Amino acid sequence: MNKILSIVTLLVLMVPVIWGQDNVTDIDGNVYGTIQIGNQLWMKENLKVTHYRNGDEIPTGYSNSEWTNLSTGAYAVYDDDSSNAEIYGNLY
Repeated sequence: MNKILSIVTLLVLMVPVIWGQDNVTDIDGNVYGTIQIGNQLWMKENLKVTHYRNGDEIPTGYSNSEWTNLSTGAYAVYDDDSSNAEIYGNLY
């Protein structure tokens, strides 16, 4: 009985993973895996996009003081190290 219960529990926990095998591709061609959690679809990683959907570039390169006063969209990379974009995605 314990073995059957364990298998059923495993299958129930695996269902969201199986349903969430779709991918999402952004305007820059970055591909993001997704996962279904309940009735919501979540991305498995953070965004790395650098362009808006219409193709316009998302501004970047602002100092900390400039960020404080921005009223438009922009992005930065953690610790101003471009290699962090691959690990952590961009900060918007």
